[in-house]
Amino acid sequence: GMWEGGWSVLPALAGEPAEAILPDSADVLDMAGRTDRFSFFPYVICEDVTNKSRGHVDKPWFKYTGALTLPAHLCNGSAFGNQGDELSAFLAASSEPPIYFGWGSLKTTNPADMTTIAVRALKLLSRRGIILGGWAMLSSADLDGQDDEVELKQYCKEHVLFVGAANHSWLFPQCAVLVHHGGLGTVA
Repeated sequence: GMWEGGWSVLPALAGEPAEAILPDSADVLDMAGRTDRFSFFPYVICEDVTNKSRGHVDKPWFKYTGALTLPAHLCNGSAFGNQGDELSAFLAASSEPPIYFGWGSLKTTNPADMTTIAVRALKLLSRRGIILGGWAMLSSADLDGQDDEVELKQYCKEHVLFVGAANHSWLFPQCAVLVHHGGLGTVA
């Protein structure tokens, strides 16, 4: 969610203009030990102030922020996984909290494996679940070609909701179990 529209929010969180908190390209190149502008990517350091292992901590724009979280009223739009009617209806129709599966920004060479494992686990447990498509773009189409494809897809019709994105701070408290990759955005 931070990648779409997040750059406009960072200055608001810091209480300073963007120029004061974000490095310019020369600083980023120097920090990365690079001489060409295509060999780096800029990032904001969201780690604890006690972690000094990265070097170049004397830059005036270099601030240790800890995890950046946005106020709930700013977490709107598709980048934050609209808590739309479909997700709300799925949660309301669940007699017990569902199980969440999501691998966020983790990509895979075989999304069918990730999807099949999640759906089979839900079926084995006789539980409803929410599967976040994330960067791997997991969907029920990933079940195509599985030996138990028909059975798994039938189970999905009533018990599994695939979503492209989700507002974790809103969704997670409504789930019984969270199965995720442990990414920084998810655990923040």
